[in-house]
Amino acid sequence: MAKKIICASLLCLACFGRAAAQKNENPPEKASNSLMDWSSPDRIDPRSATAGDFLDIDLGHYDGLGRQAYLQGKYWQAARYYLFVLRHKYDDPRVIYNLACCYGLLGEGELAAHTLARAVDAGFSDLERIRMDKDFDKVRNSEAFARLLRNLTPYIEDMGETFLVAAPALQKCRLKLPAGYDDEKAYPLVIGLHGYLDSVDNFIRLWNGVTGADLIYVTPETPYGHPPTVHNKRMQYSWMPPTRDRNLVNTCDDMLTEYIINVRNRVAARHKIGDVYLLGFSQGVGIAYDVATRHPDLFTGVIALAGILPGEEFVPADRLAAAKSLRILIGHGRQDPAVQAATSRQAHERLAALGYTVTLLEYDAGHEVPPGVLEKVARWLAGKDIAADEHKEKSNYSLDECPSARAE
Repeated sequence: MAKKIICASLLCLACFGRAAAQKNENPPEKASNSLMDWSSPDRIDPRSATAGDFLDIDLGHYDGLGRQAYLQGKYWQAARYYLFVLRHKYDDPRVIYNLACCYGLLGEGELAAHTLARAVDAGFSDLERIRMDKDFDKVRNSEAFARLLRNLTPYIEDMGETFLVAAPALQKCRLKLPAGYDDEKAYPLVIGLHGYLDSVDNFIRLWNGVTGADLIYVTPETPYGHPPTVHNKRMQYSWMPPTRDRNLVNTCDDMLTEYIINVRNRVAARHKIGDVYLLGFSQGVGIAYDVATRHPDLFTGVIALAGILPGEEFVPADRLAAAKSLRILIGHGRQDPAVQAATSRQAHERLAALGYTVTLLEYDAGHEVPPGVLEKVARWLAGKDIAADEHKEKSNYSLDECPSARAE
């Protein structure tokens, strides 16, 4: 089916190209900036100042409003929000499924079945969830829904079993050299491991505008991509495959370690490097700890930002204890809604008890790393005592009501 659609699309493009070449008509006179009529391509004015405004709509906002209405039992309103989102991005299977659920809760059997079929066509394949979802209880016995379930079962089961297997591949990495780079000078190398559903194209900008970032910065792309959604227009990536099989996770850990070491060695072959640090944010923190403790001979330390020190099932206690030559900087926003700051305090206590040289840096922010914090990270990389800086800043703040302190 997909092949037919692709072929049909290619034929349409070919026909359009021929028609445009033959007709070569002049564009009509520019229309006023009234509302665009999208009912037909012939009614669209490409020169209108508002023609492309739909590209700027925050679909994630409306998806959130749909979720909120759904939770409040306002299924009609939720369906309106989901339809609005899908009018601008029609291929998100999760949103299509949520729309089908709304129809099910409204008792609209035909619409629920038709929309659910569209969700499956877009990639939704969790047959067990469809069978058990209470949102479809009102329409489950309708003729349209029952017929859909009968057709879905062989359709999904005919896809066979899914399994994962290792496949060597070349991955994209991005590298930034410091301002005024001198190829005769050795620089610290920082390998950045981004968070869940981020990308190298975004994470490479981490140090932009940060004073004192005299370092080589490289970010590797993760092997496990997720397609764009209504919340993110770009491809997104995870450090872990979609599996809960512990043996596969262990295999993945081994492969990621080899991959990151290859990145380190590739940069070292092209540039003079000094100390090498793994900087992890959120999900990347666990990978940074895992890789660095496996090879403390290859890495100088870990910069763990807004993440968690893995438990013993991921980083065994004996391995963690044996890697205390690593320098550790832990940073965390006090208002982080995704990962509680207390987890970083606990990691600091645990590592300090094992004899690590570890610094804890807390700051007023959410699940993010403000530029001012990265300036402190840069000072820490240069061997400065940022714990003393933090204490000094707190002391100045506490004296803010003192006129003499303000005058200084």
